[in-house]
Amino acid sequence: MKPNKFKRNIPVYLFGIGLALTGATALVASPVIGVLVGDRVAFDRAPRLVRSAASSSSPNSGADYQFTITLPIDAGEPLQAIQITPHNHVEEISLNHSDSAAFEGDSLAGGPDLPLSSIGGPTEVPGEALFVFNPPVLPGNTITVELEAEHNPAQGGVYEYGVTAYPAGPNGIGMFLGYGRLHLLDNN
Repeated sequence: MKPNKFKRNIPVYLFGIGLALTGATALVASPVIGVLVGDRVAFDRAPRLVRSAASSSSPNSGADYQFTITLPIDAGEPLQAIQITPHNHVEEISLNHSDSAAFEGDSLAGGPDLPLSSIGGPTEVPGEALFVFNPPVLPGNTITVELEAEHNPAQGGVYEYGVTAYPAGPNGIGMFLGYGRLHLLDNN
């Protein structure tokens, strides 16, 4: 029998408090624990990409691109960061990182702002953005990250963005959540 590579993350990385139902109605605080893979931290249960939307689909107009993620109560780790990466775009879309934001909830109207330690992206991947939460988002929450595009592309179509979630803690293993698809109109 092979030894189990996954170990419970009890005393080493204690980041927050989760709520667990016991019996019919009692709420008990329990430590948020995740999985250790070697010296790397991973989610117990995957966050989910539940929505992607553009505030405008008109060509050449300014727009905000929103990606909503739900972190299940049994995720095991808080959410530290979300990475948004363009995938096979026909036309490059320039982003304004300084006006991008994150908030609680899932609607275009928005909820309370989430504090971020940084928003940005590496220069080798144009149009990429990394949102780092400070403090990390606790399990059981739904959040939306919002990228401000300088303008929609002139050439319409389906523009896909890969969404990856990173757990809190050193050496967090990113989990790819899927593609957020934006349907943008053509100039014609």
